[in-house]
Amino acid sequence: MTDQNDSRKPDGRSTFPAAPTLNADQWDIPLPADTDGVIQLFQELLPTDEFQWILTDNGSSGCMFMSTAIDKSLFQDDVAPRLSRWESQPDDWPTLFPTGTHIRKVSDTLNRMLQGDVILLHNRLPHSAISFPAPFQKGRAIEPPKIERVILGPQESFVEDIDVNLGLLRRRLRDPNLIVHYYEVGERSKTTVAVVYLNDVAQQKWVDEIESKIEVIQTDSVVLMKELMEFISGPNLTPFPLYEKSELPARSALNLLKGRIGVLMDGSPFISFLPNTVLTGFIGGEAVMHGSLIPTFVRLVRILAFVIAIYAPAVYLALVTVDSSILPTVFAISIAQDQAGIPYTSLFETLMMMIVMDVLNEGMTYVPGNVGSALNVVGSLIIGQAAAQAGLTSKFMIIVASISAVGAYIASYQISYAARLWKYPFILAAGLFGFYGITVCSVLLLGHLASTKSLGLAYTSPFSPFSLKAIRMQFFRPAAQKLKERDPVFKPADKHSQRGDSS
Repeated sequence: MTDQNDSRKPDGRSTFPAAPTLNADQWDIPLPADTDGVIQLFQELLPTDEFQWILTDNGSSGCMFMSTAIDKSLFQDDVAPRLSRWESQPDDWPTLFPTGTHIRKVSDTLNRMLQGDVILLHNRLPHSAISFPAPFQKGRAIEPPKIERVILGPQESFVEDIDVNLGLLRRRLRDPNLIVHYYEVGERSKTTVAVVYLNDVAQQKWVDEIESKIEVIQTDSVVLMKELMEFISGPNLTPFPLYEKSELPARSALNLLKGRIGVLMDGSPFISFLPNTVLTGFIGGEAVMHGSLIPTFVRLVRILAFVIAIYAPAVYLALVTVDSSILPTVFAISIAQDQAGIPYTSLFETLMMMIVMDVLNEGMTYVPGNVGSALNVVGSLIIGQAAAQAGLTSKFMIIVASISAVGAYIASYQISYAARLWKYPFILAAGLFGFYGITVCSVLLLGHLASTKSLGLAYTSPFSPFSLKAIRMQFFRPAAQKLKERDPVFKPADKHSQRGDSS
């Protein structure tokens, strides 16, 4: 037998044009009479590199399937060895494939193939096919998420196998409009990369831009997602993430439904989404599992915590140095007594504590196992208490440093580094110029955000350019039965999320 799947160009892109919105119910018609006709029809219906087929040497019989929806081991063990007998004895299919089903319509064939069935074809069975179930099965144990921890949601996360990850996505979006294009990058590493999007929802110009940048990659190796995304999004000269990474298949499906484009890489347990905005860093994985009110509350809390993480040390420093006159007398006396005996300036004290807290945070993050958590507890409690008792820092400073450290991590892990880095310019400006310096830094921060773009989309969307409808959707998301349109931030081509709303 020979593999006749020639639907890819050398660069990995499909030779067939992208299809319009495809609904299986629209194809409630009989299958073509011969094997070649069936394969040609499904090439046009499914312009995705996942669609593959195998024909026998004389071309009279074969099979077709979605490569990421089937269990490849089951296919090799149970289906492939029987194809020779299937070629000579098609009428004996109930014995060869006892769990198979005789189907005659294009819509049934399409639905079954998307669910993980292998479709068996033969010229002696005109206008029909045999559907043999071989659904995708998990390879190694798929573990609960480690970064985006969820209590009440699905306990599945991506792994390092790109086919497993695509299978997890396909299980949640059994939609023929879910398109996957494969690429091979790195002359030595030959890393498999997949671009995933909903054909009728995502902006085609964004898809073309991402794919064109992947096609021109010329380097020895791409082994990290960071390297791949730098080729796509360009040099990242900002601490704010220009793309969002997720390890949750459920959340990834929601991102695709919004019109975003996903990038998967073999060897990475994350999917990266473009374009990105600053507000995506404040959506918790747990929040999307609750009703309409809780996500709004969680997002506001995370934004407030992020702002506190940046401003708390600077405001404290401005109050105890340059602008101490605005404090109430009792409060000012309390702070002065707490700082009595500190052998250096408040600016040096604040910088020292922030650096110590960042060192402890890195220890908690990268030291393996429970050692990191133990190190953080020891550093936070014992070292902080000892420093206060030794007169090296004030108790107020320890409180402010702790609040800033916790606030940075309440938002997503990616955007937490932006708070941790931007607080240092604010501290220096507050120590030298007080609230005037904080105001200047705030203007610089807002200007930096306003000038940042992700795939051409303003990073500050929907605040700039201003869209009241999008802001209302972001913060006051309606109930599912009233959610008739998609989030307009990512400019979905298909704006309607419920049937019957386009009229």
